[in-house]
Amino acid sequence: MLLQRAKQQAIYAQFSNLFTLITEQLSTAQPRYQRDPGAYAEFIDISVRSSWDVTSTTSALIGKARFASLKPDDRQALVAAVDRSLVRYAFVGLDYYNGQIFKVVDLVVNEEAGSGLGADFDGITSYSGY
Repeated sequence: MLLQRAKQQAIYAQFSNLFTLITEQLSTAQPRYQRDPGAYAEFIDISVRSSWDVTSTTSALIGKARFASLKPDDRQALVAAVDRSLVRYAFVGLDYYNGQIFKVVDLVVNEEAGSGLGADFDGITSYSGY
């Protein structure tokens, strides 16, 4: 129980720090990112992609068994497609940002799902492998 609690606290801290950074960047640099998509792409690559397990997210989207049954090339192509979609969503969302504060509202460590986490980000529910 203590190990699970410590793991949950570490995951919470990681994503809380990430969301604080995202909120700060969008609230201060949104106009620059809109003018310079390369700078926004760099921010996403350095700060967001490094914290997000796209492979686990992809597996969760289609189910662990189905994901495991894919041929390696097909699996990699699907992961790349999900990654591109997440980046595209970040770019689309940039224009809609209006001072919202991103924060972890709830966090559940799912030991059965391979240490994934489900989190509710101020009304947006998401899953990411960890």
